Amino acid sequence: MHDQAAQTPRHEPTDIDTRPLRITGLVLLISIVLIPPALFWLFKNYEKTATHPDQELIKFKAPPPEAPEPRLQGVPGYHDPVPRADMEQYRKESEQRLHSYGPAEEKGFVRIPIDRAIDLLSNQPTTREAP
Repeated sequence: MHDQAAQTPRHEPTDIDTRPLRITGLVLLISIVLIPPALFWLFKNYEKTATHPDQELIKFKAPPPEAPEPRLQGVPGYHDPVPRADMEQYRKESEQRLHSYGPAEEKGFVRIPIDRAIDLLSNQPTTREAP
């Protein structure tokens, strides 16, 4: 009846071909070993050329540009003038202009206190033009 060979255990071949997996692993390993030193060399080369520019190409060094007006205000506690102090000074100057006599910005005019201007305008008779 039964065959002696049918009862002995055998090795079953795998369904997956491992050759592509081994090749992929080898390529990955070579990449991990070669790419970081190549990048290190490249960055060092860039750093060397960036920090030591060719002196023959530099004819003159222009002064650094200044910031155009209006310039940024200082940080409270570190720089003056700070925004709050600037605003308080602006309000004081505005109040002083509103409540004092003086020359106006336009030539031929004068500035009068706002209270006096209101009194002058309120006492002026209104005129109506006929249609």
